[in-house]
Amino acid sequence: MHHSRSAWFLAVVLSAGLAQLSQECLAAPAHFWLSEDGVSPAGPNIATNINIEEGTVGTLYIWGRPETGKKLRNISLNLVTLQAGIDFIDNSITMVNDVGGGIQRYEYTSDATSSPALESEETFFQVDTLGQADSIELLQGFSISASSASVKGVGDQCVGAETGCTLAGDGLPAWLIATVDYNAIVGGPETSVYLQIGEHGINHESLVPGDYDLNGIVDTDDFNEVQTNFSSTTNLWPDGNGNARVDAADYTLWQDNLGSVSAFESASLTSVRFGADTIDGIDEPIYNATTDREVTLAMDDPDAIITMTSPLQATRVVPEPSTLSLFCFFSLCNWCFTRRVSLSKG
Repeated sequence: MHHSRSAWFLAVVLSAGLAQLSQECLAAPAHFWLSEDGVSPAGPNIATNINIEEGTVGTLYIWGRPETGKKLRNISLNLVTLQAGIDFIDNSITMVNDVGGGIQRYEYTSDATSSPALESEETFFQVDTLGQADSIELLQGFSISASSASVKGVGDQCVGAETGCTLAGDGLPAWLIATVDYNAIVGGPETSVYLQIGEHGINHESLVPGDYDLNGIVDTDDFNEVQTNFSSTTNLWPDGNGNARVDAADYTLWQDNLGSVSAFESASLTSVRFGADTIDGIDEPIYNATTDREVTLAMDDPDAIITMTSPLQATRVVPEPSTLSLFCFFSLCNWCFTRRVSLSKG
């Protein structure tokens, strides 16, 4: 009986350990964050603290990355503020789509270049005079047709010819998703900025090894990608084994998976995290791309905090008390001396 209980206890401990291990091995959720850096971001970060002078223009960059082994096919995001401090500039709202070489991420985008053009929710007057907080809703990139050689989505690795993708400071790839300029128009208060999942959610598409043109199926077109770029160390779309060179191993990978088809995932299967928590070791809450649209979950920290300073605050210098005292003393002495000379001449 003693041995049976010991075995049962050991089984429970092992089961709990395996369950914990399986949770840790699950793919990280898709991740989006804000930065002032449009070239080399640090990676998902604690709220970006931005100090900007009232009356000037700043830029926010939205960075993101998909789950490992997947690509982001459709993205719908909101950018919201809680205080009336900044006004998003309508004609600056840009969804990054063209990544070079005639390749795009999406078939369609919703930004300042679309028709009708995407605009922020409030005008300069409404923010500055009426005290209303501005936001951007339905900043989007999406594709209706199947993936193709010219429409590739986002992820899951940067390749040599791709623009808007870099290794972030945490050593993982990051994609520049969107940019927006803003007017800093109210001095003094802090403005908290949050990312949200937009009304239409976010979708992943699983990647199939050997699908080098990312059209969702491993076929002869992928073999042509290997053949055309064989030995290349720059055009790495067909670098299936990730050794930074297109070689025979990539042909073998294609051959082994010929005929395989990728899977488009519903938004309900997509998990999303924004930024990083202010407390070390604590992760930000995870959003579901179907049930958590257009909301900010409890315990989610701001993705940026923008503080406006008055131009007078930035330039005015207040003398130290001792300096002020000396100034007054010498001024008084100079007045007395001038007065005495004036009287003696009279």
